[in-house]
Amino acid sequence: MANQTQKYIALRCAGYNNVDLTAATKLGIKVTRVPSYAPEAVAEFAVGMIMTVVRKYHKSFLRVREGNFLLDGLMGFSLAGKNIGLIGTGKIGLITGRILAKGFCCNVLAHDPYPSPEAAEHGIKYVDTLEEMLGQALKSGHLGAVGLDVYERESEYFFADSSAKIIHDDVFARLLSFYNVFMTGHQAYLTQEAVRRIADTTIQNLKDLKATGTSPNLVTE
Repeated sequence: MANQTQKYIALRCAGYNNVDLTAATKLGIKVTRVPSYAPEAVAEFAVGMIMTVVRKYHKSFLRVREGNFLLDGLMGFSLAGKNIGLIGTGKIGLITGRILAKGFCCNVLAHDPYPSPEAAEHGIKYVDTLEEMLGQALKSGHLGAVGLDVYERESEYFFADSSAKIIHDDVFARLLSFYNVFMTGHQAYLTQEAVRRIADTTIQNLKDLKATGTSPNLVTE
């Protein structure tokens, strides 16, 4: 890239683990990213996943499409008054907590080694340890359901039609086979507003680099 007078790498995402920053620095290539573009979208999606696994929307949808209107196995529970635990209270965590506390009247508990001064106004209460937050749920070793939008080794399958592929990742395959696992393909950020923000920030990063040689979103080692 450097031999072809490549000056910049403008990432349209927050992560930069797929870029060799050491090599880029040696070659004089500057790297920028979009550090934040969809906290509201991801928080809303997370709450939607909670509602899906709690009220079994996905199972009901599939049944009704096949003409099955039985309610057997669709018993859920109300979120109002329930304890909800958050691990991490960055931008996404704070918004998620606010939706659950203010919108669903949940008792939102959180653990974060770096507490946010905004947490209280969002209805979030901090606890000192994960054990304290999870309480009996941690001791029981039981999970009622799991909602996932990302998977650590997703790159081989996500963002492509993998319906004709054999899934060789045994953990991933097993997760997909569980009746109480609801998984989506890394789409939590995918809203019109977020995509526009990504595009605008990426273009602005390039404009800043051209005009000043640097950018607020420059990635360094």
